[in-house]
Amino acid sequence: MSRSGRLILGAVIAAGAVLGVTQITSGSNNSTKESVFVGIVPARLLDTRQDQTTFDGFDQAVGRLDAGTTYELDIAGRAGIPTDALSVTANFVAVNPSGTGYLTVYPCGFDKPLASALNYMPGVNIANEFTVPIGDNGDICIYTHAETDIVVDIYGYYIASSGGTGTPGQDGTDGADGQDGADGQDAESPARVIWVADDSTGDFLKLSTALNSITDATATKPYVIKIAPGVYTETANVAMKNYVDVEGSGQDITTIKCACNNSSAVASSAVISATAITAEIRHLTINNTSGSGGYGNGLFTKDVADGSFSMLHVTATVIGGSDYNSGVYNDDSSPTMNNVTATATGGSSKNYGVHNTFSSSPTMNNVTATATDGGDNYGVVNDDSSPTMNNVTATATGGTDSFGVKNESSSPTMNNVTATATGSVSSYGVYNNSSSPTMDDVTATATGSVSSYGVYNNGSSPTMTDVTATATGGTESFGVYNVSSSSPTMNNVTATATGGTNSNGVFNNSSSPTMNNVTATATGGTNSSYGVYNDLVSSPKIRNSSITGTTNSIFNDSSSAQVADTMLDGPVTAGNGLTCVGVHNDFVALDGDCLTLP
Repeated sequence: MSRSGRLILGAVIAAGAVLGVTQITSGSNNSTKESVFVGIVPARLLDTRQDQTTFDGFDQAVGRLDAGTTYELDIAGRAGIPTDALSVTANFVAVNPSGTGYLTVYPCGFDKPLASALNYMPGVNIANEFTVPIGDNGDICIYTHAETDIVVDIYGYYIASSGGTGTPGQDGTDGADGQDGADGQDAESPARVIWVADDSTGDFLKLSTALNSITDATATKPYVIKIAPGVYTETANVAMKNYVDVEGSGQDITTIKCACNNSSAVASSAVISATAITAEIRHLTINNTSGSGGYGNGLFTKDVADGSFSMLHVTATVIGGSDYNSGVYNDDSSPTMNNVTATATGGSSKNYGVHNTFSSSPTMNNVTATATDGGDNYGVVNDDSSPTMNNVTATATGGTDSFGVKNESSSPTMNNVTATATGSVSSYGVYNNSSSPTMDDVTATATGSVSSYGVYNNGSSPTMTDVTATATGGTESFGVYNVSSSSPTMNNVTATATGGTNSNGVFNNSSSPTMNNVTATATGGTNSSYGVYNDLVSSPKIRNSSITGTTNSIFNDSSSAQVADTMLDGPVTAGNGLTCVGVHNDFVALDGDCLTLP
């Protein structure tokens, strides 16, 4: 762990020190001493994170500190700090805390004071610089309220002045200027941290110039660019670099802005791009105001290996101008997307909240993807891609066609996904074309369009478990629509269609799904309402289900169906045949053709 560093469980010792600049209370006799400050080349004395190092190899990679523990950190005798130093000035960082809490820092050998040196929130890196007295044994104690990693960088120390303070004498005559001394060596920025600030208080004014200054980043020498609050306007695409993380001060607090577009979907069409790199972008907003024509993207990734590039607490927005707009565009890439909001609006041809294409397989956790006011709108589109989608909300509104989620030759895993499409000529909650997604706990809704489809399967065979598919208000409304030899497996599915001219809970066109524990309901169609409509040689198998249709519960048109242990509420039309076993209508048993027994 360290030369003598150790963890103390709970509150063992604690406080009574006076933190000061020119007067320091010593740990041994509680007397106040005049002191002077001595600056040093910054040095890292503690880094609990795995695979991280300190300047001398001590107190490194010791692992996260548990909640309610105290770490004793040796100070005196390291990094040029003398054994008689009274106090030390340092930067303390809480890294990725597991919960809300605080650090208390104090000289070891005293009771822990009722005071916080640094307050933190879960998952957010927080730093604070201050001066703390050193204990009698040359160490300081760091108490953490919640589990976290901790980093400590030292900048200087205080020592006792050599004597008392006398009465100031008169200023003497200025002497002649001496010769300039040789230039000193530049001090290394702590942990290779570069600051961007729009008021000239940082190292650079723009993210692009900060990135251009870094030429030596490696896996063992990574950099972090931190951006202060503000709106930063770039004139062209900003390409991220390998092993250089970019961290803002928060979504909608730090914004990187550009009017970027290109005739093709390439890096230069985006505000920020990441191509075949290992890095992370976090805690900021990206805003592309786009130009006219072509493609406009907020964040563009290409050739990113599984999880090597990540987005954390990022908002990516594209507004107007281009023919094709995408909040996030992944091209043959598999980034990790956590707590991402991606929005595209106003593209004259197509808008995509998130566009995954060319064998992309991102991991999408807690993602909100929205597309509005374009020719066609897609919350999330997966084109020959198979992402993992957890806790995703995908919404598309307006235009000719709108898709909450569209899967094209794709096999995504969809868990706890809400997909909504509204207000266009044709609206699809989830559209599967030649695709076989796994859909668990999915809510798919289409409303207010000429044709509304909760789930549309075209030549597709998804596995649908705990799915709620709803279509309302369209001229044609379909809870679930299966067409072109689709054979989905439907378990615990609720398919509902209401209002409009023709309503269909489940519509099978040349398709043969397996339906277990399905509730299919169609009501309120001014022309017809069918619970299950089987058309053009469809032959579904229906078990343990409830089928309701005011026109027909089941209607077979050149089709047949096998039904077992199911409640039918509404007339039936047998078509090419109904095979019914254990079927009833409001607990009135039906015969083998689903007709009422005499």
